[in-house]
Amino acid sequence: QTIQLPRNLSNAPEFKEYTGWVTLRHRLPAAQNERLRSGTPLALNARRVLDVSRYYLNETAFGSRGQAEPFGEYRAAAMRPFRKDIPVRNLRDDGQNYVVIAIYSNGKYPLQFMDPIELGPSDLVYERHTDREVGAFAFLMVYALAALYHLLLFIRRPVERYNLYFALFGFATALYWFIANTSMRDLLFQDYVEAHRKMEHMVLFLLPAFFVNFLSHYFHRQYTRFGLIYGAFCLLVFVLTAIGPLWLMRICRDTWYLSLLPVAGYSIWYLLREVRAGDRNAYFLLG
Repeated sequence: QTIQLPRNLSNAPEFKEYTGWVTLRHRLPAAQNERLRSGTPLALNARRVLDVSRYYLNETAFGSRGQAEPFGEYRAAAMRPFRKDIPVRNLRDDGQNYVVIAIYSNGKYPLQFMDPIELGPSDLVYERHTDREVGAFAFLMVYALAALYHLLLFIRRPVERYNLYFALFGFATALYWFIANTSMRDLLFQDYVEAHRKMEHMVLFLLPAFFVNFLSHYFHRQYTRFGLIYGAFCLLVFVLTAIGPLWLMRICRDTWYLSLLPVAGYSIWYLLREVRAGDRNAYFLLG
């Protein structure tokens, strides 16, 4: 079949409850085929793939992430990025050369491509990856520096507790961005795939709770009933994700997504109330 990537194959009817290998084959366009034949290096950047994956040029394997039968005992590799030059060997004389990706799932993780796959001149592929890394670190450093600034304000004036909640929000945002959107996180988690998936969700669950309590303390220097109840809910899904299996983590994630609707409504209502009360700072926060 012809499919468009990125895509979660496990959502398709023919792959419901499917376990095992799925093989995808992409014929090299004429221009890229000629580059390979002339010795110009090409690179493949599959980015985030779930779960185990193997990569070939025609029948020649040139890389893999994780492991599964018949190549060895199962070793997870969900969300582990793959970037590598394509070897210039065993090219077919008729010009019909294919890049082949085989992905595997035993049901623990879905069969899924998270990002568009990049295939092109090696220097361009690596340059685009570097640009994304620089952008991700620039974004997280903005939040980390803002968090550090507000933490220092809280240390100097502990009575202004809203600075602490904004600092926690900023640090959590920076940590989440590091875990979810940079390749450097692989040096931290390495083969601990499940720990990585759990940590990413656990940090995410705390973000709106920190922000809601920042709002209540910024305007009235006190907790609200909604903020306390929602904070307890976020702490609950945090703990369940930490101690539970992956299927429970996914239930917590979906429940948390639904909880964002009342949180957004409450935050907007709260700020509009402060706008009507004449607080000029509420205009900026509402924006």
